[in-house]
Amino acid sequence: MLYLSLFRMVEASQPLIARNLLSLPRHWFLLPAAALAAIAQTLLAPMHGVPAAVLIASAAAIIWARGVSLHDPDAFRATLGNNAFRWLLLGFSAVLFMDFSASFWLIPLAQRRFGLDARLAGAELGGLMIVGGIIGSVLGGLIADHWRRRTPVGRVWTVLIVVILEALAIGVAAQATSYPSFRIAFGIFCLASGGWTGVAAALGLELVPRVHRGTAIAVYFLVTTLLGPGLGAWAGGAFADWLESLSQAMIGCAAVAVVAVAFFIKLARTPPI
Repeated sequence: MLYLSLFRMVEASQPLIARNLLSLPRHWFLLPAAALAAIAQTLLAPMHGVPAAVLIASAAAIIWARGVSLHDPDAFRATLGNNAFRWLLLGFSAVLFMDFSASFWLIPLAQRRFGLDARLAGAELGGLMIVGGIIGSVLGGLIADHWRRRTPVGRVWTVLIVVILEALAIGVAAQATSYPSFRIAFGIFCLASGGWTGVAAALGLELVPRVHRGTAIAVYFLVTTLLGPGLGAWAGGAFADWLESLSQAMIGCAAVAVVAVAFFIKLARTPPI
C-alpha cells in the first residue's frame, strides 16, 4: 500500500514536475557558470569571494523563486507571498548572521585574550556549545508552547526575548576581562542560541498551510543560509580587520539583533494567511 500511494503521488505530480523542468534547458548553463565564477572569485580575491558567492547564489535563488511563482502560484502565495512568512525569514536571517559570527569568532577571541590552548578551549567552550544548545532548545520549545497556549503570538515573543538575551551575552563575552566571566557569558549565549532553533521551525509550520510546508522549509533554509551563515562569519572577520578589534566586531555583529527584533515585532502584528 505504501508503494502504491507513493506511485500515485508521483504520477499525480508529473504535470507540475514537467512544467518546472521545461524551464531548465534555457538556463542550465547558468548553474556551472555561477559555480565556476564563485570559485574563481574566491581564489583570486578571498576577501571578496564570500560576498560574491552569496550574490551569485542569491541571483540563482531569485530565478528559482520566479519559477515557483509562475509554475506553482499557490505555493508562492503561501511562502514568499505571505507577509508573515517574509518577516519570519528576514528576522531569522538577522539572528543567524549574529549567531554564526559569534559562534565562529568568540572561541578564538577567548584563546587570544586569555591564552587558552586548543584542547582546553575545545573541551570547555565546545562542551558549553553542545550542552547549552541542547538545554536551550528544550527549554525554548517548552516555554514557547506554554506561551502559545496563552496568546497566539506567544512563540514570537519567546524568540524576541531569547534573541535579545543572546545579543547581550555576546556583548558581555566580547568585553569580558577574565576567563570565568567570559565563560558565564558564553554559556548564556549558547543557551540562548539553542532557545530559538526549535521555535523557528514551529513558527514556520504554523504560518504556512500543510500542503506547502515542504516548499516553505526549502525557502527558509535557502534564504536564512544565504543571509545568515553565508555572511555572518565572514562579516565578523572583515569587521575585525576594519576596526582592528575582534571584540568591537562582535559587538557590531550583535547589534544586528536590533534588525531581528524589528522584524519579529512586525511578525507579531501581521496576521497569517
